[in-house]
Parts: sequence; structure tokens; C-alpha cells
Amino acid sequence: MIRSGLVWLMLAAAVPAARADLAVTARPDRTTVVAGEPFRFTVNVAGGDQSVPAPTIPPVAGLDFAAAGQAQNITMVNGTVSASITYQYTAVAHTPGPLVLPSVVVTWQGKAYATDPIRLTVVKGGPSGAPGQPGAPGNDAPGAFVSAAASKRRAYVGEQVVYSLRLHHRVQLVSQPRFVGTPTFPGFVAEDLETRSYTAPHQGLQYNVAEVRTALFPTAPGEVAITGPAIQIAVAEGGGSDPFAMFFGGARTHNLQPEPVRVTILPLPEEGRPAGFTGAVGSYRLTAALDHTSVEVGRPVTLTLEVAGRGLVKALREPVWPEIPGVRRYETLTDVKSHHEGDAIVGSKIFRATLIPQTSGRIAIPTIVYPVFDPEVRKYLALRTGGLVLAVKPGAPGTLAAGGVPDAGMPAAAGVRTLTQDIRFLKATPDPRRPAPDPWTRPGAWALLVAPLGFVLAGSAAAWARERQARDPAGARARGALMAAMARLKMARPRRDAADPLAIAAAVQEVLANYLGDRWGVSPSGLTLTEIQRRLAVRGAEPALLARLTSLWEEADLIRYAPQAAGSTDPVARLDESLALVRELESLT
Repeated sequence: MIRSGLVWLMLAAAVPAARADLAVTARPDRTTVVAGEPFRFTVNVAGGDQSVPAPTIPPVAGLDFAAAGQAQNITMVNGTVSASITYQYTAVAHTPGPLVLPSVVVTWQGKAYATDPIRLTVVKGGPSGAPGQPGAPGNDAPGAFVSAAASKRRAYVGEQVVYSLRLHHRVQLVSQPRFVGTPTFPGFVAEDLETRSYTAPHQGLQYNVAEVRTALFPTAPGEVAITGPAIQIAVAEGGGSDPFAMFFGGARTHNLQPEPVRVTILPLPEEGRPAGFTGAVGSYRLTAALDHTSVEVGRPVTLTLEVAGRGLVKALREPVWPEIPGVRRYETLTDVKSHHEGDAIVGSKIFRATLIPQTSGRIAIPTIVYPVFDPEVRKYLALRTGGLVLAVKPGAPGTLAAGGVPDAGMPAAAGVRTLTQDIRFLKATPDPRRPAPDPWTRPGAWALLVAPLGFVLAGSAAAWARERQARDPAGARARGALMAAMARLKMARPRRDAADPLAIAAAVQEVLANYLGDRWGVSPSGLTLTEIQRRLAVRGAEPALLARLTSLWEEADLIRYAPQAAGSTDPVARLDESLALVRELESLT
């Protein structure tokens, strides 16, 4: 207060204070309150100077007020000094029903300034909490609890399931709730959805609800228990029985763990699965377009294929491109756009292929087929593009198409007669009267001459390889992952009659973990099965591949830790399956 008074004295000495009318406003933090629970009430007085008195709060039957502090803001605009003071109150209503807060009055320099009346609705309160829950002990209704739900209890691999985690509370929280640990969903690809806040009844009482929703896309079939993260909250000591404890007392933390939600994940049906199906699950549409419909021979044209709709669009695979006679196709570039609309993940994935026409004429682009599984209709659909036609004009006379082959429809340059479109190599017939060649012209002699140069080049290549490995050890590790895995498998392969199942089970997991650790540049000791499944799913691994890897890994676990429950599979066959998996993962990781 002393510092505030000094500021006012200095400002008053510097400029004359101009009288201005006051602006008085009042508002509660909500208009529906629970009987017996505190809420905030704020009065703001703008204008005037330090002599403006505090507002007068009129008494209201069934309503208690307590001052909770104030904040002051002093401004000077164009030589005029003004102040804005905000008064904070904590209020508690005791009787359910409608409640009217009368006008709050500030009297200054003989004039009264009043706010508008405020209407509140007071709803019935109740017991503060159940034993073991935040709130007063010994009562039935909890002060706070969590619930979880899934939008579907049965879903196909790749089909979206919305997981909702809700925090319900009717006690005052003294800090923001937070997750205990990082939310993870093993066996799913997770995408965040918009959070929601609302009120909902429970056991006849009104609760504030904060809902966090996540779109989950299962990666493998089976019975799955989705377990969300625990939520930590802080509640004032006493559980809310004392309305002012949150401001003047301590706080007690609670970790609320949701119950698991069980979901059955169905495998994609084998019946009706079309050729070329790459695992696309969702409701999609397919479009195709050429950036030019008329070009010259050898000029590039871009064929754009867009798959758009609802689903995990970032996991869509490249289509099977048809052969286009007279056209060369080069590397495909992709672009992904994804967002959420309500509860659905929507977006598009665009594939752009560069085409180089080799001959002139009218070229029809064959229909492109993109098979998908639509879970809404529970069947496979073959999305097809419409007919596209590319008009290719001859290039300038003497111009070669891509690849150095003259265009078949291109007119020859003046004075040049085309004999053929192919290349014919000339072969001379040896003359028997010609003397024997010099010995140094024989192939073997030249090999002796070139051998030293070969040794020099080989040494240079080895030195370059060592230098490259030193510059990029992670890249060298990734490039050598396959060879290292094959070497480990060779060392682990025993005679079939001397195979030790426990040793081979450990070798299988060691080979897979070390191979993937080398490819990803991480420590193999931190690669659990769950982490491997997550990383491979993000990289677009097909469900069948994930299922094989999971089966092999879990079978090895069973042999190592519960050998009496393991089957009688040939141990050496598991090494063969490991090698096959590593070769398939080479193109994915």
C-alpha cells in the first residue's frame, strides 16, 4: 500500500487528474453452482483514482461471501491518470434453487455506481465422496472419479476406434489435472482428437467432465484390453467440506486409474480379398489426373493419384501401377494431409509419378485399381480411376526420346533416310592369311598388366569405405544390419540333432532385436516387443508381417520362460523363419 500511495502522489504531482465516471462490472465464474461448493465472484471498478472505495456487497439469504484479494492497474493516457481495480471474492450458496445476486454498489464523490443483478441456478449438492475417492469419507457419491469407454467393442484390423478417457469431478481442484506418465497404447496407432469439457449427472449430482479422446487404429487381431493412463488431481484438504480450505489449507493428491476397456480386434477377411490389396482400411475415394494432356515426345508429364477419405491415410501404401505401352515411369513421390473432423481422422495421400512418353500418338492410361476394405460395409472395394488419355506430339526433327531411341513417329531430318529403328553390331570376319597376333595382345597378358591397377583401386575403395564408416557410423551400422544378422544366425545354427531350444529361442530374439536396433540406430536392449510393434506399424508394416513377428517372438518367450508349455516346433525352423523375417523387414525398416 505504501508503494502504491507513492506512485499516486508522483503521478498527481506530474499531471492534473481529470475526473471520469466509473465503470463497475460484476461476474461469477459460472452461473450454475452446486450447493455447499465455492465459486469465484469478481467485481471490476474502472476509472477514478485511489480514493474510490471498495464495492459494497449486499447481504443475500443463503449466500456467503469472503474476500479473496484484489489487483490494481494504474494507467496514464494523454496526461489523464486512471485506475482499474479487480476485487476477488469466494462465495458459497447453501440452498438449491434460483438465486439473484443484487446490484453491487460503489459510491464515489456523491454518485452511486451499480452493476446489473445476476441470476444464478443452485443445484443440489450431496455427499462429498466415497471411501478411497477424493471427497469426504463415508459417503456414497465420489468427489472425483475417472471413466473410460471405446466407441466399438468389435473392430477390424486398421478400423478406427475412439477411446474416451473422462475425468468427472464436483470438488474444487487446486491445480490442473495431469497424466501420470506418457499415454501409450500398445498394439495401436494413436492419433489425438479434440478434448471436450461439459457437465453431466452422476448419482443424481452434477459433475464437471473433462474428456480426452484418442483415435486408435489396431495393428493386429486378438482380444485387447485398452488401459488408459492414470490421472493425478489435487484436492483441498478436507475434500471440500470447508469451502475456503482450497485457499487457506493444504492439498491432497490422488491418482485415478481407469478400468481397462476390452475390445475384440477381428482379422481382415480372407474371402473376397482382391489381388493387389496392400492393407488400406477405411472409407476412401480415388481420383487421378495428368498435369498436361498434350506433350512432345521425351517431355515429362506428372500422373497424380489421390486416395482421400476417412481412415489412417498416412499408412496407405503405393498402388500397383499398370504398364503403359510407349511410356516410361519413374520414381513416385508422396504427400500426406491428415486432420480430424469430429471423431474421425480424415485426409488424403497423394502419389505423383513422372511419365516420359517414348513415342508419339494417342496414349491411353490404363485404369488404376486401388483395393480397400471398407469396415462400414464389411467388404472389399476396388477403387478405379477414370479413363485418361495423353496426346503425344512428335519432337523436333533429329530429337531423341528418353533413352536415346528415336521416336517412331518422328519425321527424319532432311537428307537422312531411316534404315531401321534398331542397333546392329558389326562383326569382322577374320582373315586366315593374317599373321598371328602379338602375345601382348592376348587377353591373359592384359590381365597381368591390369592386375596391379586393380589392387590399387581395391585398396583405395577399402580406405574410402573405412573413412565413410568413420564419418557416418550410424549409417554404416544400418547398411551392415542384414549381413550382421545373417552372421549371427549362421553362428547360432547347430546340427539339427544337437539343437538346444532354449539357446535358439534366445538367439532368435537377439537376432531380431540387434537387426532392428542396427537399422534404427537404437540400443537393442531397449527394444521390447511392444516398441518393435509400434515402430513397425508407424512405418506401414502389413498386419500379416506384424503377426508373424509377434508369434515368433512370443513363442521364443514361451520357450525361454515356460518351456513346459511350449510346443514341439523344430528349433532350427525358427532360425529359418527369423532369416525370412529379416529379409522382409530389410525393405521396410
